[in-house]
Amino acid sequence: MKRYLLLLALVIGILPGCSALNEVNHTLDYINEATSFVNRASGFAEQVPVLAQQALLDPASRTALQQELESMRDGIVRFNGLEVPKVAQDLHKQLVAHNEALMKELTLYLEQMNQNVIDFKALADSPMLQTINKITQTLTSIRELAP
Repeated sequence: MKRYLLLLALVIGILPGCSALNEVNHTLDYINEATSFVNRASGFAEQVPVLAQQALLDPASRTALQQELESMRDGIVRFNGLEVPKVAQDLHKQLVAHNEALMKELTLYLEQMNQNVIDFKALADSPMLQTINKITQTLTSIRELAP
């Protein structure tokens, strides 16, 4: 009987520590996912103007541009659906708001490309790049989440 009580006391004493450890691990996973997403958005912002300029003359570049737009759109959907630790909820809401604005712009450009009415020069200077800049500015806040 004493063994069972000792085991029960031990389990009850360890479980709260496991919960805290799980939260720390979840936060670290989120930091890694968020950092990866922001870095991907930054790379996307660098590639889009180049691909848009190339797309003026090269059909293969148009295809590459369309694939980049679709890939970024899919990345946004995946990132917005992440399970967010409590400590990162406000930051995630901020990123989701920026992502929603970016998603609208991506959808518009993809529709224009499908209808062959896109202005590639305008895409290279689009407000989409300013939205991505807002996303990349959150990187410092993301890093500050680390326990």
